[in-house]
Amino acid sequence: MTGEQTLSVAGEFSSLVRITDWVGQVAAQAGLDEKATYAVQMAVDEACTNIIEHAYGGESQNEIRLSYRLTDDRLQVIILDHGAPFDPTQPSDFDPQAPLAERRSRGMGLFLIQNLVDHLAYASNLPDGNQLTLTKIIKKTQNDTD
Repeated sequence: MTGEQTLSVAGEFSSLVRITDWVGQVAAQAGLDEKATYAVQMAVDEACTNIIEHAYGGESQNEIRLSYRLTDDRLQVIILDHGAPFDPTQPSDFDPQAPLAERRSRGMGLFLIQNLVDHLAYASNLPDGNQLTLTKIIKKTQNDTD
């Protein structure tokens, strides 16, 4: 089963509410539990926040487009933008074990994205722009296998 639903929003912080709601609906369709749904919502929110802040250099009317793919064992959320490329699959240098006073203020969002989903893929300068694919494995419950 492949999801055909898409969402296009302006690159503005006020769009994050619509994005989070949309991801929640997609996650419910995928059968994700509450914890997994929250993880995907947080990862997508952080990725879109980074697009607005860094790729677009602040709020703009530039579009962020989201779509998804759903299979029996995974949900993929695909995020497209037309901003400055940045590869979030590169290792984050954020150290969550460092004392608070020594932690860098940057890099925590990337660390979160990388730890909230099961796989990231990124491609830049495609005909449709930059594409980030966030994949969450759908864990089947005991009731699902009976």
